[in-house]
Amino acid sequence: ITSGSTTIAVTGGSGTLVAGDVFTIAGVYDVHPETKLSTGVLKRFSVATAYAGGAGNVTVVEAPVTSGA
Repeated sequence: ITSGSTTIAVTGGSGTLVAGDVFTIAGVYDVHPETKLSTGVLKRFSVATAYAGGAGNVTVVEAPVTSGA
């Protein structure tokens, strides 16, 4: 995952995704908007464009942020 990018690299797999699908990533959590502390709830991402599976990039609606305030 690259912080601030709306694409997430995928190294393999056979599952497909359609625009609007929602998924989570192990170890990536929502944070409180004011304190920036983890809520302990996995962050939900929405697929922006269809993804056929295999290696490539999944485009998501909201860019993940991996560090900082």
